[in-house]
Amino acid sequence: AGSPRHASASWGAASAACPPASTILPLSIMMACWNLSARSARASDQITVRMLLNHTSGIPEWSTEAADAEVASDPAKVWDVEEFLDLAAAQEPTFAPGEEHAYSNTNYNLLGLVIEEATGRSWREEVRQRIIQPLGLENTSLPEPGETSIAGVHARGYQPLDGQLLDFTEVDPSMAGAAGGGALVTTASDLARFLNAVLAGELFQK
Repeated sequence: AGSPRHASASWGAASAACPPASTILPLSIMMACWNLSARSARASDQITVRMLLNHTSGIPEWSTEAADAEVASDPAKVWDVEEFLDLAAAQEPTFAPGEEHAYSNTNYNLLGLVIEEATGRSWREEVRQRIIQPLGLENTSLPEPGETSIAGVHARGYQPLDGQLLDFTEVDPSMAGAAGGGALVTTASDLARFLNAVLAGELFQK
């Protein structure tokens, strides 16, 4: 911990690995299916996929100090996406859809559900098939819930909580789901390859 890392050293990636996209689709039907509109997003019929991607949806953040404390107390817990939505739904919308900008992990959790609804497969499967395999990212993996070990040399991840810096390296990969939180294990070189592919348009249909 604290030493320089080679480009081939593995590390857990969160939002840095979230790919951009510009698809705009109404979410009202999906939001109704997940019942989020009844719990939190009062104006869900105005929320689009683009708003989730650029964090202008106004959907509140589920990740709080209380949630971090629960993770710290039980790092091996396998989380379900509904738990994240429940945490978000307990709060008022941050703002009206499209009016402002505020990062929210809940947006990415909903995008994971959008992927699963649209494809019939898990978001992990889609990332593997559409990104990791085509780009030949041999040092990148998406551990399934319950798989907490990281093979080889790797960096460690820390989270500040109550004035202390806690080691969250072996927190279950289900924590945060499609929003990250260690769901993806990669290397600096693989991440650079991914970002270059995004900028070059390699991952988009023409």
